[in-house]
Amino acid sequence: MSSKTVARLRLRPEGFHAETEAKVSRLVAVYGVNGLASLIGVSASQPTRWRQGKERPSDATTRRLLALEYLTSRLAEVFTARQAQVWLASPNPYLGGSTPAEVFTRFGGASLEPAISAVEIGAAV
Repeated sequence: MSSKTVARLRLRPEGFHAETEAKVSRLVAVYGVNGLASLIGVSASQPTRWRQGKERPSDATTRRLLALEYLTSRLAEVFTARQAQVWLASPNPYLGGSTPAEVFTRFGGASLEPAISAVEIGAAV
């Protein structure tokens, strides 16, 4: 690989901090700082530091942020904001009685897809 090719390879673009700050700000607007921190498994102070550009989330945390961003988009397709809040905090039969927030925190967003799909097709949950 030539040095020019290596120079063009960037795993994190120049605007990475700005993108992360914007993503975290959007998620804080939906879940609040404490809710976001709880869902992605970090201390409550970290989202604030990310929004201020003082820290970067780890790669694993960045993946959880992306998963939560996707989940938030999916929920917006199915629920109003208030309904999504209630759904996330309520025991769900498709999740063995666990709340969607608990399942997201433990297993990630993909585990919620069957429960979201059930709501989309009109199953009573």
